[in-house]
Amino acid sequence: MTTDLEQALRASGNDLVLDRPVADVLDRGHQLRRRRSRRMTVGAVAATFVGVSALSMTLPQEASPIPAADAAWGPALVNLADDDLAAAERACRAMARDDRPIPEDVQPRAADSRGGVTMLVYRDEDYSGACMLDERDDGYRPRAHSWGDAAGLPTGVHIELIALGFASRSETGPTHSTAGAVEVSESVARVEIAVGGQTVAARVDEGVAMFWLPDGLSQGDVDSAVATAYDAEGVLLATRDL
Repeated sequence: MTTDLEQALRASGNDLVLDRPVADVLDRGHQLRRRRSRRMTVGAVAATFVGVSALSMTLPQEASPIPAADAAWGPALVNLADDDLAAAERACRAMARDDRPIPEDVQPRAADSRGGVTMLVYRDEDYSGACMLDERDDGYRPRAHSWGDAAGLPTGVHIELIALGFASRSETGPTHSTAGAVEVSESVARVEIAVGGQTVAARVDEGVAMFWLPDGLSQGDVDSAVATAYDAEGVLLATRDL
């Protein structure tokens, strides 16, 4: 959100009838970053975490690059058990229903969980979406989502952001459970994300590159992250800000 909008919301907070504090509403705006013209929509629950499990990443400075199978994403694009994937799917589809429903024939292109947060990415020729969920004892709760048209990559473009989401305990505090998805061209075999002095190797397959970023990064670090795409021979194809 812009500073002016934040100030306006804070100034008018006493006159608004909301189901949560204005500070929570503002905090939600930081959680799913989308570039270009696609809309950003946040879920209906506050982004607060009691703790972070051992699955969340805190990576040493010397870990560069980090093997995708070990840290940046799971061993495949979809890494949830069938029952968990079905439950997460129901939560994502319910969250998108009143905004841009997920077509019945579009299945998750990627899915993974870290630190009590699950991310699903939907992608086909016409539809593009990303869904982030909190994992609770009684199931999945919506955190944030973004849906739009899949325009495809223009000729000569090798990498484009689909979604980037993170959690933070405050508007300016360090991030955790940060996940991202980028669309890549057929020429791309490897994608590395440079962030906060570290390099993370994404999981690349089926036209997308998926990654989790280290916990403890500042929101400025996340905003300044850079993705670099290479072909199978290691030739640099593209570099772009996330």
